[in-house]
Amino acid sequence: MTDYIKFIDSPAIREHLRTLPPLPPAQQSILIAQSEIRSLDEKLAALREMRATIPPEEFSRGCWGFQSDDSFPVILDRYIQMHDVRAKGGLDAGLRRDWGGDLPNGYAYVPHPFKRGDIIRQGDSYYVLDESVEEVDGRFSWGADDSDMVLYGMSWDKASGSFGHEHIYFTKYGTELVAPADLPERQRMLAAVSVVMHDGHALIEFLQCFTNGYRDELEKNAVKWAECEKSSLRSSRAKSLRGDMPTSVVMRNTVPDLPANLFLPCKYHVHPISIRVQRSGAAEPNYRDTVELTLETELRFLGGTGDLSCEDVQAIRDFVVRNLEPLLAYWNEKMSFDDLLAALR
Repeated sequence: MTDYIKFIDSPAIREHLRTLPPLPPAQQSILIAQSEIRSLDEKLAALREMRATIPPEEFSRGCWGFQSDDSFPVILDRYIQMHDVRAKGGLDAGLRRDWGGDLPNGYAYVPHPFKRGDIIRQGDSYYVLDESVEEVDGRFSWGADDSDMVLYGMSWDKASGSFGHEHIYFTKYGTELVAPADLPERQRMLAAVSVVMHDGHALIEFLQCFTNGYRDELEKNAVKWAECEKSSLRSSRAKSLRGDMPTSVVMRNTVPDLPANLFLPCKYHVHPISIRVQRSGAAEPNYRDTVELTLETELRFLGGTGDLSCEDVQAIRDFVVRNLEPLLAYWNEKMSFDDLLAALR
């Protein structure tokens, strides 16, 4: 049987579908007909094979739709008969096509690997996907034609300093996932948008930077934040309870005499140089229950210290003073987190 996946234009979709059971025949047929990376002869050969080997009733399965009342076998046969004409050089093929019931114009549900905040590329165009990627009940079951095979996302025009909200045909145009660090310089603002999409609490800081002339730094630090995210599954990382933002955590049970967990945010460095201290002696990291401790000029808590005793607070101050040099080196990205842990004493 023909491998329908090799007809799909998007590398990201191809890779994802290979991890799943095959789609129903009708959805496979629509995707084959929509292919732009395979020739018409290849598409016709694959569709003829499917038509000859699959019982007609099997084409009713799955999640697909057309702006036509014709049955799927009728639509499939019409496509095969008309592109036959086209493949042989017939001039009237286009005139005889019924748009509403033309196979490539059908809707087919296609599972995808994308998440809110993902960055994708189509040729020279880049987008950050919004919440439309989050499928309800596992599929978009009321699509009527190929115009419903879309996701939505933000684009960025650096020259005009403006964002756009775009329809993205995600199975087409070679769609692939892009790491923030791989964005071209003119598109790096999308890395910052991705941070906001992943963590709604980041919106305030994004707007502050964006509207106050820190756009270059916003882009730079968002890319660096994404690099930190790659390490989020390591034992030295914990998920922030503010959202999905990974934060470097110095655990109190891994450092002698440290009475509370310390959080070293890998984020926008536009505030005073600081770390965050957990306000309880609990072993489990809890970013929400933290207070900021500045590292500049004078060690200062910018808020209440919760359940920490006076002795705990002094022990934390002493720890930071002893390790101020490596902490600042980490903040300034001159030292990795692993090297920082090795340097702490």
